Amino acid sequence: MSIAILLICHRQMATYLKDTAVNLSGVQKNFETIGVLPIDGIESTMDKITLSLTKIDSHIKNILVFVDIFGGTPCNAAAKFFRGKTNITTDIITGVNLPMILIAIAIRGNAKNFGEFLGSVKEEAKKNIISLKDLNLL
Repeated sequence: MSIAILLICHRQMATYLKDTAVNLSGVQKNFETIGVLPIDGIESTMDKITLSLTKIDSHIKNILVFVDIFGGTPCNAAAKFFRGKTNITTDIITGVNLPMILIAIAIRGNAKNFGEFLGSVKEEAKKNIISLKDLNLL
């Protein structure tokens, strides 16, 4: 199963997260980013999504979208864009962090189904929210 990753965040956050992930895991195909600027609204962001999808292999029908914050323009535009699309399987996960991107990159090539893949990514994200005080490291 092939899975593309689309990372949509305010300003340059998406680019910086991807750059860091690629530095740690190597160059990635079918992994695109979108930076949403203060002047961008929902429609402009949806246009950016359309453009980004032209850079993803057209045979891929599973797309995981990461956004920075629930309810922000990246989230709202992605939800509006992908809602009702029957030709692809997608989910949008908010609160993106580096560990969830790294696990998505690591396991997307071996995923048996999209639902199992999503579950693993979300679980990894939760496991990486750690208080050093709780671990008695502070």
